[in-house]
Amino acid sequence: MDNKNIVTPDSSRNFFQRFSMFVSASIAGIVMAIKKNLRSAAILFLGITAAGTYFICKDGDEIFYQTDMACISNSLNDKIIGEMVEKLNILTATKSYNELASTLNIDVKKASSIISLKTKNVFGKPIANDTVHRSNTLLYFIVRAKNRNVFPDLQPALLNYLNGTPYQVLRTQSEKNRIDNKAKFINGDLAQIDSILSSYPAFLKHITSISISDSSGSFFDVSNIISLLSYKDKTEDRLLYEAQTKNFMAAVEMVHGFLCPEQAENEKGKSILTLVGIALCATLIWSLTINMIRNGVYTEIAKGD
Repeated sequence: MDNKNIVTPDSSRNFFQRFSMFVSASIAGIVMAIKKNLRSAAILFLGITAAGTYFICKDGDEIFYQTDMACISNSLNDKIIGEMVEKLNILTATKSYNELASTLNIDVKKASSIISLKTKNVFGKPIANDTVHRSNTLLYFIVRAKNRNVFPDLQPALLNYLNGTPYQVLRTQSEKNRIDNKAKFINGDLAQIDSILSSYPAFLKHITSISISDSSGSFFDVSNIISLLSYKDKTEDRLLYEAQTKNFMAAVEMVHGFLCPEQAENEKGKSILTLVGIALCATLIWSLTINMIRNGVYTEIAKGD
């Protein structure tokens, strides 16, 4: 065995000692760089923090409520649903609240409290970019609003908007007519089957024997009744399936609605914390860069002397 590949306790101890010395030296270098450039570092940190805080407080929303609604897509392509919701989101971004209220058929005051409307699939990706159509797809509609009282009205309004397009209304009515006509045909079959089965007891009274395997086929075969009963069961299943299909004709069916939290979220606090972290990183990089440049200049002066 090669002794060079064996890790001994002493080698491990030396590695951790060197690593700790490296970390300590790095921290000491960073602190020294900040001390040498304390004034410029402080100005940079305060400048970034002040400018960022101004824009956050100017454009950001102070508090908001966010929740989602889960739905199943039956017939419409996911991309089309995503584009329809994206049009609503554009209206909120451009503050076109009158048009938004008219489109969703809700009050203008409640429409003005909506901050954004977005969609995503089960993979967390926006469905407006999804070009693959999947049957019975689970979709999420994420809404952010200033007022939590908008969600009870927005939930049916959003479903009506998705299911109430002229194409969808025409398609739904056409499909319902097709199912009704098919149901009439199936009910006619069942009526004939019931008529035959109801006459069978009377038929038994007029015959003295039944041939189970009559080669001439002159007598009534019991297997015909069994086949008829089996056919009736299948026909009733078809009727039940058509009835269930009629109950799920909407392009988008809700799985669960908006469940708005009682406590609002504060976006400004999160943004300011992120801003402080960015300002610290920028200050650190600035201090180290200036320190390296100064050390390089001093080295060149020393070489010249």
